[in-house]
Amino acid sequence: APQGYLLVDTAQATASNAPPSTDEEITLVTVRPPSPLLTKLGSPSPCLMGGTLTYTVRVENVSAAFTVTNATVVESFDPAFRFGSAVPVPVAGTSNAWYLGDLAPLSVTNIVITGTVATNVALSVVLFNTAELVSDSGSVTAHATNRVYRPASIGDLVWEDFNANFTQDGEISADVGGLPVLLFNSVGGLVASNTTDVTGHYLFTNLFPGAYYVQFSAPSNHVFVIPNTGTNAAADSDAATNSGRTAIFTLGPGTNDLSWDAGLIEPGKLGNYVW
Repeated sequence: APQGYLLVDTAQATASNAPPSTDEEITLVTVRPPSPLLTKLGSPSPCLMGGTLTYTVRVENVSAAFTVTNATVVESFDPAFRFGSAVPVPVAGTSNAWYLGDLAPLSVTNIVITGTVATNVALSVVLFNTAELVSDSGSVTAHATNRVYRPASIGDLVWEDFNANFTQDGEISADVGGLPVLLFNSVGGLVASNTTDVTGHYLFTNLFPGAYYVQFSAPSNHVFVIPNTGTNAAADSDAATNSGRTAIFTLGPGTNDLSWDAGLIEPGKLGNYVW
């Protein structure tokens, strides 16, 4: 029976030698509304240390008939999460509690919490956050886990090979500044774009661990030298002569790989080498 109704149980006894007798038991029906549905999601996942992380806590009264009364959400943040702001704002004097009051039937309330991830943690960690909803209907919890990585980076140099030995010898040229450099993931998706500075250097930062390749561009009066020449991988060229593209390489969490270079030369300086 719906809440607030009276249930009346009636029993009647009869006998051939006595008048009927009746007994009634009256019960007031009280029904506790069902617990609301609580979900929590962290985004983006994975994310980078020092980056922004947003949690969305969704509170839904799934009952079409009952109001959930005195609802409060309390967050337990991972120590590596730095609270920034929230909509709606938390209870005054706190950064992790929201009093929602009474939840109407089938109502939905979203709490959006924004913060940053600390940078003084391991190369790769999992943040664990818990939201608890307490009301007159009881309590429920929801968890969110987010993988966090220390950002990686990749560089380094486009140079002009004046002596045509396919190796960096400290050459400096005005032609190596302002050249486009593109970074792709292993399946060809563009991740970032950059240009070389006046000395030919470039750098991509705040990268997730993964597989990448670099695409260099040569000026119209230059071509790429033969790649992977000699025994010093840090001093040779890594760009393919016909495409300016490097091989696919893998970056781990926190890696700073400054070994991906491209050598340029004017065709007239190649001697008797033809390609």
